[in-house]
Amino acid sequence: FGVLLCQVPDNNSLYSDSSNLTSGDTVILKAYAGKLGGSWNLPGWAPIIGQVPESLPVFCRLRDEVTGLFETIDATNSNAALVEKGSIQQQQQLKHLTKRRAQLATLALDEVRRHQLVTNFRGETRPLTAIYSRGPTKLPGGTGDCAAPKLLAEAARLGLRPTGIAEIFVGATGGMSTGKGDGTLYDACEERCEQIAGFMLCGLDGD
Repeated sequence: FGVLLCQVPDNNSLYSDSSNLTSGDTVILKAYAGKLGGSWNLPGWAPIIGQVPESLPVFCRLRDEVTGLFETIDATNSNAALVEKGSIQQQQQLKHLTKRRAQLATLALDEVRRHQLVTNFRGETRPLTAIYSRGPTKLPGGTGDCAAPKLLAEAARLGLRPTGIAEIFVGATGGMSTGKGDGTLYDACEERCEQIAGFMLCGLDGD
């Protein structure tokens, strides 16, 4: 989870007109990483960068094909287990199915990323793949889904000026969360968030 302290700058009507806030007043934004309660977006929280994957027809079609291939591969593996190591034909089929599944999964991820457009505080908009400092081929899964980039994107969209941020891990530890402690504050992750923060912060203080 994360919170972002912001100020309402001069000539910003997004909040002053609707919430009786004026220049210099503080606004607090909040966000969660990934999904919360199975939902990408919830009222009162900063939305995801891009569009909800399940709202994209191409993504849904590719996702269903990948799911179908998982089932086919499992069935093929089960049949091969009945015969010692399976036949050569079965092994070749498994290899082909696994390769095809990986290709479709990559295409599904590409479709999601195609809609992940990021706008900084200068008003410049670029695809997430174009702002990752290590290059688009190095972009790891989940980039842009953390609390920090969601908060910065929302502040830029609303025309607010960030003044402070904090992120905290809440939940069970162990497994994929090894090394993080419940209720512990953490800096933005180096592999994902820090690599896109440079572009997202452009435009603050006239930079």
